[in-house]
Amino acid sequence: MIDKIIGIMSKTLGLTENEIDDELSPETSAEWDSFNHVSLVLALENAFHIKFSSDEIGGLLCLKSIMETVNNKVR
Repeated sequence: MIDKIIGIMSKTLGLTENEIDDELSPETSAEWDSFNHVSLVLALENAFHIKFSSDEIGGLLCLKSIMETVNNKVR
């Protein structure tokens, strides 16, 4: 699952997969702006056939939080 999420983040944010790590966040990446955040949320929802709540969307701000949220949704 982590490889799939990293691939989605890479494609959506226009970064290489090597640039996706635990330190990546909207605060550390100019590429992770509000438009790309929405695009990332939609890409994750489509890829995993899930729907995020408003609270969850606001918390998807790093690889770890994305992994945890998606993992909880696909169980």
